[in-house]
Amino acid sequence: MEHTSLAMECSRDILLIRHPQSLANIDRSICRHVRDFDVEISILGYAQTSQCVNFIKNSYFNNKRLHIYHSPFIRTKYLADRLALSLSSPKKILISESRKIEELCFGAIKGLSMQEWAYTYPKNYSDYLTAKANNEKLSFCYPQGESLVDVYQRILEFKFQILDKESADTIIIVSHDIPLKILYMILCNKKLKQYFHIPEIPNVGVHHFTRKEGTYYHQGLIFQI
Repeated sequence: MEHTSLAMECSRDILLIRHPQSLANIDRSICRHVRDFDVEISILGYAQTSQCVNFIKNSYFNNKRLHIYHSPFIRTKYLADRLALSLSSPKKILISESRKIEELCFGAIKGLSMQEWAYTYPKNYSDYLTAKANNEKLSFCYPQGESLVDVYQRILEFKFQILDKESADTIIIVSHDIPLKILYMILCNKKLKQYFHIPEIPNVGVHHFTRKEGTYYHQGLIFQI
């Protein structure tokens, strides 16, 4: 990949896009018997994808060189592929998969209700209630899963190791609510402790940043349904 000096770079566009609605957004229990990676997109999600792709296609961005990053989930890969197909000719487009921008891993409780969680993993559920009462939810780890601090660490690595070095004119990151909120906070120089005050990003919601001389500037939530 070609890199340029951050000190000499021109302005670049960075788009943070949440995946379209999935079947698990409608019914969380699906994840009891389907891997999160494999959860399909809903009918509404396909319509959302078309609207989002049309918006990006008809917006002005410097797309001579475009790089799309997505997590390894069906719902993110589908949107990334549709964007690449729509924006390809005559532009040069790269598309990359990154596990650093995966959704938070809820581990063994994925798809369980609160009651089922409390029954199946009583000690972990009790620890969760204690963490919640003590305002320590950021470091709370789900059974066989991870914590928000864990997600923060890998998103920070994505920012330093990949995003800061990316030389494409437009960078599109297709991911999930939690990692995108954390990346949004990092780019806005917000502390992780502010996480619970950040609004949820809607399905196919698009946050626009520009980067110039190593500094990121938030241009707003420019698309939502």
